[in-house]
Amino acid sequence: MSDKINEVYKTDTTLNNIHHSWGWSLPATDIDCLLVEYKYPNNPVALVEYKHKNWNKDFTKGPIRALEILTAKADLPFFIVIWNNNPIVEFKIYAMNNQARQELIDYNLFLQLQATNFFIKEDDVICEKKYIDFMIFIRRQK
Repeated sequence: MSDKINEVYKTDTTLNNIHHSWGWSLPATDIDCLLVEYKYPNNPVALVEYKHKNWNKDFTKGPIRALEILTAKADLPFFIVIWNNNPIVEFKIYAMNNQARQELIDYNLFLQLQATNFFIKEDDVICEKKYIDFMIFIRRQK
């Protein structure tokens, strides 16, 4: 790890430890890799929490539930995307709310109209190109 990454990690860990020392009545969490996907110039289209393939797939934890509530209030699709880059870059997409599930349905309908034999289902491993195509699709005009 670079010195800069180590420094940020140490700061995050220190802040987490301090916050946890305040007690269970003040829950909070840092987010591993939360990205707001948006359409230029500033229109948010989805919230994506990226997790490394080693993540334990526990979708019931408090931070995940908190993000589900946040995205419901913001009326945004919420995805958890598990990624891997060894030996190649690949992704698994999980739709975490109704808006996200609808985006996957719409994308698969779009693919069907394009007469492709490819569809995205949750827990399917997809290549980087397919993931980029999906990210472009969710930025479409509705």
